[in-house]
Amino acid sequence: MTKYYFQTLEGGEEELLKEAQESKIQGNILGNGIVEAESTLSEATKIAYNSRILLGVYQEFSKEEVKGKTFSIESANGHGQLEVREEITEELKNLGGTLDYKSPEIKISLITINDQIMISKNVYEDLGKREYYVFRARHAIRPITANIFLKKISLPKKGVSIFPFTGDGMMAIETALILTNQSVHKTEKNKFGEYSNILESEDKKEKITETKIYVLDTDFRGINNARKNAILANTEKKIDFSRKTAEDLDLKFEDESVDTILCIPPQPSEHKDPIPQWNSLFKRGHQVLKKTGVLGVLMMRGAETFTEKAEQKRFKKEKEIKIKQGKETITGIIFRKV
Repeated sequence: MTKYYFQTLEGGEEELLKEAQESKIQGNILGNGIVEAESTLSEATKIAYNSRILLGVYQEFSKEEVKGKTFSIESANGHGQLEVREEITEELKNLGGTLDYKSPEIKISLITINDQIMISKNVYEDLGKREYYVFRARHAIRPITANIFLKKISLPKKGVSIFPFTGDGMMAIETALILTNQSVHKTEKNKFGEYSNILESEDKKEKITETKIYVLDTDFRGINNARKNAILANTEKKIDFSRKTAEDLDLKFEDESVDTILCIPPQPSEHKDPIPQWNSLFKRGHQVLKKTGVLGVLMMRGAETFTEKAEQKRFKKEKEIKIKQGKETITGIIFRKV
């Protein structure tokens, strides 16, 4: 057994630990987006393949391993480590390693935990990227952020989930992938190297979803981008696309027929007041949601104001989470209809 470090965004550590435990692997939350666990490389690979919230996987590392080999060095989850990197680089050179960023035999990553730096070896990287996510909206919320949030919501195995203000369809596509148990890395098994052959059996765990997913946006470009992304993700046939506003929800859905409304609402800015659109979402959303229905939103700004307005319109805040995305903090809020 080897010690591995699994990296997600800050705020997603608990969900990442649950993923490890579901694979019968015991781990610990170290903080700063890192979960530590002892595992075989085979099991770590399966976690990496099936996870939707992983950024990278790293392995414990002994400095003596660089002797006679080329290496690169980078920061995994910290900033401003230039001096530390230079010091460690010189130490590794003195141990017989050769710095080479073009084709290193060993990729070294520095993991920061509470201002302490650990040296690790990169096993799998860029796990947060999505090949399908080509046509993007301006919201800049990453798929990993959306997935950490979606894990906090009990998505209906049967029923109706709608996504107004879709922008680029990212949240709806990720939901479709979750409900069908399809890996986000299905078409990129080669990134897992020699272990890619063991992942075919993981694809056999896919299933058919009975949940109906609806994407809505008045903007033609938004709907078109959502459709093109869905085609690339092989989820187009699982999603209904409509050019509708939040004000039109009652025209497309019957009263109390919807299980979840999930979206990235219009965000407040100096030049735009989103409250009229929010009010349309609250009014029609309350009308079409089932009695136990959920409204879930991701906010880059204005979370307190959104919550205040929602509670005035008969929604009760059930849960709020903070997810650190780079230098930004994204707020995920789950409301229940009351």
